[in-house]
Amino acid sequence: MRFIYGCVGLALMVSSPLSTAKNQINSVPLGIIQVNLADLHPTQPAVGDRQISYKVQRYHYEPKKMFDDYCEATGAVAVKSFNRQSTLRNLQSFQCQENFGTQPNAMKTVVKAPDGQFYLTDGHHFVSQIMKVSGADTPLFVYLTHDYSQLKDMTTFAEEMQKQQLVWLNYQNQTVKFSELPEHVTVDDLKNDEYRSLMYFLREVAFKKPNQAAPFYEFYLAEWISKKVPLSTLNLSNKIDYAVALKNIGKAMIQSPSDEVVAVIHGKKYTVRDMGIYQKFNENEYKKLFAPTGKVTYAFSEK
Repeated sequence: MRFIYGCVGLALMVSSPLSTAKNQINSVPLGIIQVNLADLHPTQPAVGDRQISYKVQRYHYEPKKMFDDYCEATGAVAVKSFNRQSTLRNLQSFQCQENFGTQPNAMKTVVKAPDGQFYLTDGHHFVSQIMKVSGADTPLFVYLTHDYSQLKDMTTFAEEMQKQQLVWLNYQNQTVKFSELPEHVTVDDLKNDEYRSLMYFLREVAFKKPNQAAPFYEFYLAEWISKKVPLSTLNLSNKIDYAVALKNIGKAMIQSPSDEVVAVIHGKKYTVRDMGIYQKFNENEYKKLFAPTGKVTYAFSEK
């Protein structure tokens, strides 16, 4: 494994910089690279559009959340200060609590391919939602975990990515070729996986992600539950029916035997118990989703 520190062409236009904002850019540790969102390529074919709609709408009503999420995703904990002129396209227009890269374990991750391009291995939903609210030229500090630029070709790269479990090549229970993945990480380029959104909203309602979770944890959950509750039985077009769908899916999850196998990953079986699925549906957390500022309420407020 080899780490790279560098920047991909970024010009910062400074109008009213915060006094210590430059420090958070200049104090980035090795292993962290700065790219624009447009420079990132996906390693999965789909995201949950409804999940992204929730975040986009919440950012509209609560701008601080957008800066908090950005600072967290860049290893800088949370936002410290920002104003009406602050924008994610200008890293000197707001300040995080720590320097970028201070907490690398919280950062979105990438690998470098033989073609010199960067492939995102964690953070497709985050990048998609920031793309939507801030644009393709938004800069982002990411953590480079693997440098595969010395591999002989992209075919070898794709094989290594699968071997290392750094790519998800399934959509609606069908295999997708690495070469068929879209060019960019946006909601327009990536397909919509309804079950991936449903799993997001059912966090803490029907399951809790284990500390040592399987790679692509929620995709495996989504794939498993889609066979129990087919998409054709669900109406996901409005908030009321979405609430019914969430409850039906959540109940189907918790009613499954604790020793039922959810996924087999590289020969290892992961059961309902292993996947952190609850034995009881959490009604209180479920109700929070539909409060005036609940996640599902925001998700269906898009005009």
